[in-house]
Amino acid sequence: MKVYHRKVLFFTLLAGIGGILYFGGRFLQGDTLGIIWVIIFAILMKQGLTIALTEKGYAREAARVQINREIYSELFGKFGKVMPYGSLILYCIGAVCVYFIPTQIWLGLCFMIAAPVYYLWLVRTVKKFWEKKNK
Repeated sequence: MKVYHRKVLFFTLLAGIGGILYFGGRFLQGDTLGIIWVIIFAILMKQGLTIALTEKGYAREAARVQINREIYSELFGKFGKVMPYGSLILYCIGAVCVYFIPTQIWLGLCFMIAAPVYYLWLVRTVKKFWEKKNK
């Protein structure tokens, strides 16, 4: 069997098996949501293995990544490379604020509320741009 993307295979196996074992154990201890997480990890693991081990899956993922890079660079110019990670950055800043400034918890919460708002704005902006481009 040929491996088309070693990093994806490694991460998929590491995260997928780890998540299934962790949440499977929690399910066996009585956590009923554990089975839902096991199913989610199994689905994500299947997708990752498809990308890593099949030529068609790898080609589809490479095309998707290239299209996303082009869209982000057309929309945001030199900031196109970091725009998809804005939500993660906001969550991290919020977590750092909550941890290091516990007396001002509202500051961290503002960043954590801004993260999904930013993500929704980004998705809407990209969707509008994609619709304009395809017309």
